[in-house]
Amino acid sequence: MSTSQDDSRLVVPGYTILILFVTLAILIPLVSYRMAQSLVTPPVTELIEPGSDLNHRSWQSGIWKYGVKLTPPIPEGEADGPRPGVLNVTYSKLRSSNPEDSNRPVSSYTLATDFDADRLREVIFLDSNGDGCHTLIVWGDQSTPAEKHTVIGFEPVQIPEGEKNWEVKTFDLSRIPGHLAAGYAGGDTVERQSELLIRRFPVKAEGAPEGTEMSMIWDFRRGYWRKDPRSNQ
Repeated sequence: MSTSQDDSRLVVPGYTILILFVTLAILIPLVSYRMAQSLVTPPVTELIEPGSDLNHRSWQSGIWKYGVKLTPPIPEGEADGPRPGVLNVTYSKLRSSNPEDSNRPVSSYTLATDFDADRLREVIFLDSNGDGCHTLIVWGDQSTPAEKHTVIGFEPVQIPEGEKNWEVKTFDLSRIPGHLAAGYAGGDTVERQSELLIRRFPVKAEGAPEGTEMSMIWDFRRGYWRKDPRSNQ
Protein backbone atom coordinates (compact mmCIF):
# COMPACT_ATOMS: atom_id res chain seq x y z
CA MET A 1 0.00 0.00 0.00
CA SER A 2 1.38 3.40 -0.99
CA THR A 3 2.13 5.88 1.80
CA SER A 4 2.86 8.83 -0.50
CA GLN A 5 0.67 11.89 -0.04
CA ASP A 6 -0.87 13.97 -2.78
CA ASP A 7 0.52 17.51 -2.36
CA SER A 8 -1.95 18.92 -4.89
CA ARG A 9 -4.48 19.44 -2.13
CA LEU A 10 -2.14 22.01 -0.55
CA VAL A 11 -2.13 24.21 -3.66
CA VAL A 12 -4.49 27.19 -3.53
CA PRO A 13 -5.92 28.05 -6.96
CA GLY A 14 -4.88 31.44 -8.32
CA TYR A 15 -8.46 32.62 -8.79
CA THR A 16 -9.12 32.03 -5.07
CA ILE A 17 -6.29 34.38 -4.11
CA LEU A 18 -7.56 36.95 -6.62
CA ILE A 19 -11.07 36.79 -5.18
CA LEU A 20 -9.64 37.23 -1.66
CA PHE A 21 -7.72 40.39 -2.63
CA VAL A 22 -10.71 41.87 -4.46
CA THR A 23 -12.93 41.16 -1.45
CA LEU A 24 -10.46 42.85 0.92
CA ALA A 25 -10.16 45.85 -1.41
CA ILE A 26 -13.92 46.33 -1.14
CA LEU A 27 -14.39 45.49 2.53
CA ILE A 28 -11.59 47.62 4.03
CA PRO A 29 -13.02 50.99 2.82
CA LEU A 30 -16.53 49.90 3.81
CA VAL A 31 -15.41 48.94 7.32
CA SER A 32 -13.58 52.28 7.65
CA TYR A 33 -16.73 54.08 6.54
CA ARG A 34 -18.91 52.27 9.10
CA MET A 35 -16.42 52.90 11.92
CA ALA A 36 -16.23 56.60 11.05
CA GLN A 37 -20.02 56.89 11.23
CA SER A 38 -19.87 55.88 14.91
CA LEU A 39 -17.60 58.84 15.80
CA VAL A 40 -18.86 62.34 16.46
CA THR A 41 -16.66 65.38 15.95
CA PRO A 42 -17.17 68.00 18.73
CA PRO A 43 -18.85 71.17 17.39
CA VAL A 44 -16.62 74.11 16.46
CA THR A 45 -17.58 77.78 16.83
CA GLU A 46 -15.94 80.39 14.62
CA LEU A 47 -14.69 83.45 16.52
CA ILE A 48 -14.90 86.99 15.16
CA GLU A 49 -11.75 88.74 16.30
CA PRO A 50 -9.90 91.95 15.35
CA GLY A 51 -8.15 91.49 12.01
CA SER A 52 -10.33 88.56 10.95
CA ASP A 53 -11.00 88.12 7.24
CA LEU A 54 -11.40 85.26 4.75
CA ASN A 55 -7.71 84.37 5.02
CA HIS A 56 -7.34 84.99 8.77
CA ARG A 57 -9.80 83.04 10.90
CA SER A 58 -10.09 81.39 14.32
CA TRP A 59 -12.35 78.85 16.03
CA GLN A 60 -12.92 77.32 19.46
CA SER A 61 -14.14 73.89 20.56
CA GLY A 62 -14.06 73.05 24.27
CA ILE A 63 -10.63 73.92 25.65
CA TRP A 64 -9.08 74.07 22.18
CA LYS A 65 -8.67 77.18 20.05
CA TYR A 66 -7.54 77.02 16.44
CA GLY A 67 -6.20 79.78 14.21
CA VAL A 68 -5.46 79.81 10.48
CA LYS A 69 -3.73 82.66 8.64
CA LEU A 70 -2.79 82.60 4.95
CA THR A 71 -0.28 85.01 3.43
CA PRO A 72 -0.88 84.60 -0.34
CA PRO A 73 2.08 84.18 -2.71
CA ILE A 74 3.48 87.17 -4.57
CA PRO A 75 4.25 86.41 -8.24
CA GLU A 76 7.44 87.42 -10.04
CA GLY A 77 7.33 90.98 -11.32
CA GLU A 78 5.46 92.43 -8.37
CA ALA A 79 7.00 94.26 -5.43
CA ASP A 80 8.81 91.89 -3.04
CA GLY A 81 8.12 89.01 -5.45
CA PRO A 82 8.41 86.24 -6.18
CA ARG A 83 7.45 84.91 -2.74
CA PRO A 84 5.69 81.66 -1.89
CA GLY A 85 2.46 81.60 0.05
CA VAL A 86 2.71 80.81 3.75
CA LEU A 87 0.07 79.24 5.97
CA ASN A 88 0.25 79.61 9.76
CA VAL A 89 -1.87 77.22 11.81
CA THR A 90 -2.08 77.64 15.61
CA TYR A 91 -3.36 75.17 18.20
CA SER A 92 -3.93 76.67 21.65
CA LYS A 93 -4.96 74.74 24.77
CA LEU A 94 -7.10 76.99 27.02
CA ARG A 95 -7.54 76.87 30.79
CA SER A 96 -11.30 76.49 30.48
CA SER A 97 -13.99 75.98 27.86
CA ASN A 98 -16.15 78.62 29.61
CA PRO A 99 -16.12 81.86 27.57
CA GLU A 100 -16.43 83.89 30.81
CA ASP A 101 -13.13 82.51 32.12
CA SER A 102 -9.73 83.69 31.01
CA ASN A 103 -8.91 82.54 27.50
CA ARG A 104 -5.21 82.74 28.17
CA PRO A 105 -3.76 79.50 26.75
CA VAL A 106 -1.98 76.96 28.89
CA SER A 107 0.12 76.10 25.86
CA SER A 108 0.19 77.06 22.21
CA TYR A 109 1.89 75.76 19.09
CA THR A 110 2.11 77.50 15.70
CA LEU A 111 3.31 75.75 12.57
CA ALA A 112 4.16 77.63 9.37
CA THR A 113 4.29 75.84 6.03
CA ASP A 114 4.44 76.78 2.35
CA PHE A 115 0.95 76.93 0.88
CA ASP A 116 0.49 77.51 -2.84
CA ALA A 117 -2.93 79.18 -2.81
CA ASP A 118 -4.35 82.67 -3.27
CA ARG A 119 -7.25 82.13 -0.88
CA LEU A 120 -8.63 79.75 1.70
CA ARG A 121 -11.45 77.73 0.19
CA GLU A 122 -12.46 75.81 3.31
CA VAL A 123 -11.20 74.65 6.71
CA ILE A 124 -12.59 71.24 7.69
CA PHE A 125 -12.51 69.92 11.27
CA LEU A 126 -12.45 66.20 12.08
CA ASP A 127 -11.79 64.24 15.25
CA SER A 128 -10.84 60.96 13.60
CA ASN A 129 -9.44 59.38 16.80
CA GLY A 130 -12.05 60.68 19.26
CA ASP A 131 -9.60 62.50 21.57
CA GLY A 132 -11.48 65.83 21.50
CA CYS A 133 -8.74 67.72 19.64
CA HIS A 134 -9.43 68.31 15.97
CA THR A 135 -7.44 67.53 12.89
CA LEU A 136 -7.61 70.53 10.54
CA ILE A 137 -7.88 70.04 6.79
CA VAL A 138 -7.06 73.33 5.07
CA TRP A 139 -8.15 73.59 1.45
CA GLY A 140 -6.98 76.47 -0.72
CA ASP A 141 -7.05 77.29 -4.41
CA GLN A 142 -5.85 79.79 -6.96
CA SER A 143 -7.85 82.68 -8.37
CA THR A 144 -7.58 80.99 -11.78
CA PRO A 145 -10.04 78.04 -11.75
CA ALA A 146 -7.75 75.84 -13.88
CA GLU A 147 -5.00 75.91 -11.26
CA LYS A 148 -4.61 72.93 -8.95
CA HIS A 149 -5.98 72.80 -5.42
CA THR A 150 -3.76 72.70 -2.36
CA VAL A 151 -4.99 70.56 0.55
CA ILE A 152 -2.89 70.14 3.71
CA GLY A 153 -3.81 68.46 7.00
CA PHE A 154 -2.65 69.49 10.47
CA GLU A 155 -2.74 67.08 13.39
CA PRO A 156 -1.57 67.54 17.00
CA VAL A 157 0.83 64.97 18.40
CA GLN A 158 1.03 64.50 22.18
CA ILE A 159 4.50 63.96 23.63
CA PRO A 160 4.34 61.60 26.67
CA GLU A 161 6.52 63.66 29.05
CA GLY A 162 3.77 66.18 29.89
CA GLU A 163 0.59 67.79 28.68
CA LYS A 164 2.39 70.98 27.67
CA ASN A 165 4.79 69.05 25.48
CA TRP A 166 3.11 68.55 22.15
CA GLU A 167 3.58 69.56 18.55
CA VAL A 168 1.70 69.66 15.26
CA LYS A 169 2.51 67.58 12.21
CA THR A 170 1.36 68.12 8.63
CA PHE A 171 0.36 65.76 5.87
CA ASP A 172 -0.18 66.62 2.21
CA LEU A 173 -3.51 65.65 0.65
CA SER A 174 -3.00 67.47 -2.65
CA ARG A 175 -1.64 64.56 -4.69
CA ILE A 176 -4.02 61.98 -6.16
CA PRO A 177 -2.64 58.45 -6.74
CA GLY A 178 -2.10 57.72 -10.42
CA HIS A 179 -4.63 54.89 -10.64
CA LEU A 180 -7.37 57.22 -9.32
CA ALA A 181 -6.37 60.31 -11.32
CA ALA A 182 -7.57 59.11 -14.76
CA GLY A 183 -9.75 61.81 -16.28
CA TYR A 184 -8.85 64.38 -13.63
CA ALA A 185 -9.27 67.97 -14.85
CA GLY A 186 -9.92 69.89 -11.66
CA GLY A 187 -13.30 70.82 -10.27
CA ASP A 188 -12.60 69.13 -6.93
CA THR A 189 -14.88 69.15 -3.93
CA VAL A 190 -13.36 68.36 -0.53
CA GLU A 191 -15.85 67.80 2.29
CA ARG A 192 -16.58 65.98 5.52
CA GLN A 193 -19.19 63.24 5.55
CA SER A 194 -19.75 61.89 9.08
CA GLU A 195 -16.13 61.45 10.17
CA LEU A 196 -14.83 60.72 6.68
CA LEU A 197 -12.88 63.14 4.53
CA ILE A 198 -14.18 62.87 0.96
CA ARG A 199 -12.70 64.29 -2.23
CA ARG A 200 -14.72 64.22 -5.45
CA PHE A 201 -14.10 65.38 -9.01
CA PRO A 202 -15.90 64.98 -12.36
CA VAL A 203 -14.21 62.48 -14.68
CA LYS A 204 -13.43 64.01 -18.07
CA ALA A 205 -12.03 61.19 -20.17
CA GLU A 206 -12.79 59.73 -23.56
CA GLY A 207 -15.61 57.21 -23.27
CA ALA A 208 -16.64 58.31 -19.77
CA PRO A 209 -20.44 58.86 -19.59
CA GLU A 210 -21.67 62.35 -18.74
CA GLY A 211 -21.92 62.78 -14.97
CA THR A 212 -19.25 60.20 -14.14
CA GLU A 213 -17.54 61.16 -10.88
CA MET A 214 -14.57 59.87 -8.93
CA SER A 215 -15.00 59.87 -5.17
CA MET A 216 -12.14 59.13 -2.77
CA ILE A 217 -11.78 58.64 0.98
CA TRP A 218 -8.67 59.78 2.86
CA ASP A 219 -7.04 56.94 4.77
CA PHE A 220 -5.73 58.65 7.92
CA ARG A 221 -3.79 55.58 9.05
CA ARG A 222 -1.90 54.98 5.80
CA GLY A 223 -1.86 58.57 4.58
CA TYR A 224 -3.29 58.42 1.06
CA TRP A 225 -6.51 58.66 -0.93
CA ARG A 226 -8.35 55.39 -1.61
CA LYS A 227 -11.34 54.83 -3.83
CA ASP A 228 -14.72 55.38 -2.22
CA PRO A 229 -16.66 52.10 -2.60
CA ARG A 230 -19.78 54.19 -3.28
CA SER A 231 -18.16 55.84 -6.32
CA ASN A 232 -19.76 55.31 -9.74
CA GLN A 233 -16.35 55.36 -11.43
